[in-house]
Amino acid sequence: MTEKSNRNYQLDVLKLFLAMVVFVSHTEKFIGENTTGITVTWLGLLGWMSVFCFFVLSGIFMANSFDNKGSTIKDLSYLQVSRRLIISNRTLNFYTLCHRGLSSKYWTALLIGVIVFVAGYVYLGNPEMILQLIGQIIPEVFCLNLCGIVGIEVNVATWYISAMLICMLPLSYFLAQNKSFFFYVMAPCIALFTWGWMFNQENPFVGRKKFYGLFMGGLILGFCGIAFGVIAYLISKCVKNKNSSKHYSKLATIIEAVCYLAFGICWFSSDLSKAKIVFPAFPLFVIAVAMTFSGKSYISKLFKFKWMRFAAPASLTIYLNHIAARKIVQTFFPGRSFKESFVLMVIFTIVVISVYLGLLKIWALIKQKIQSKQAAENAN
Repeated sequence: MTEKSNRNYQLDVLKLFLAMVVFVSHTEKFIGENTTGITVTWLGLLGWMSVFCFFVLSGIFMANSFDNKGSTIKDLSYLQVSRRLIISNRTLNFYTLCHRGLSSKYWTALLIGVIVFVAGYVYLGNPEMILQLIGQIIPEVFCLNLCGIVGIEVNVATWYISAMLICMLPLSYFLAQNKSFFFYVMAPCIALFTWGWMFNQENPFVGRKKFYGLFMGGLILGFCGIAFGVIAYLISKCVKNKNSSKHYSKLATIIEAVCYLAFGICWFSSDLSKAKIVFPAFPLFVIAVAMTFSGKSYISKLFKFKWMRFAAPASLTIYLNHIAARKIVQTFFPGRSFKESFVLMVIFTIVVISVYLGLLKIWALIKQKIQSKQAAENAN
């Protein structure tokens, strides 16, 4: 079977749903005194929980990537130097895979964001801010926002990507070093310790830019979510290795549906006062997504349509570009009602995405010409 036929489209649809929730959560800037039924806090917590779910999915991807590499490092330790090289190569290969899928898309979205910011500064009569923007955007260019050096954030949504890459740097190394120890000792400890630590904070929904000791809150959330993702992968692996039967699939389906439903109820009814209810519900999502990744549930059969292969690129595209659209509405259409601003943000997100896809197409053509030219030179 091809890679596309083996792809779990249910996870892709889940990513698209989470991206849409993040989109909605970032409309909190449009809430005014006359807005009823929606609060800034509620929208913010929706986004916070969505990003936690994204971290869990990232942890599954990382664990699956390393677990499918065959033999462990321990089996290849005939020379200490060779062992170190293998560990470094696996970590480097994993990071190369991450960057290959993100780099051009990330920088294209960032470029659009910079253009929107510059246009806004000129429109508002603050051209001097352009120099400040150039100086303070450097950490964001290299996905280092979550190191603590935060200036003007052009695309605030990409803090998740920064946190993911920073967290995965040490985690992927330890995973390559000793897979069994990482899977069954280190990851569960990280998940439980960070989960318990957040639960006992005055505000369990830790701020992504607030420092807690050496770490920003976004990194703590990242370590917690990715470690839970590793646990989800291990659960899915156990489920996948069981003998298939109708009764077993029915049980997996019931568990998946109940866990998603219960987690969703806790999630969408969450506010700061109910934090003690929401946090214990984290494992529900972990179990549910583990059932999804295993492919044993009957629910997966509802996500076999070929058009769903567009869900994964659509989720990343929306995630990367909606902040630029929000900035356009804030700068050029201020003072509108929440509904008007929301509609404008949807419209400009479509416009920004069109520009984004066009730039990616141009970049792909340039890259293709360069590669063709190099191939011709090598042939000669």
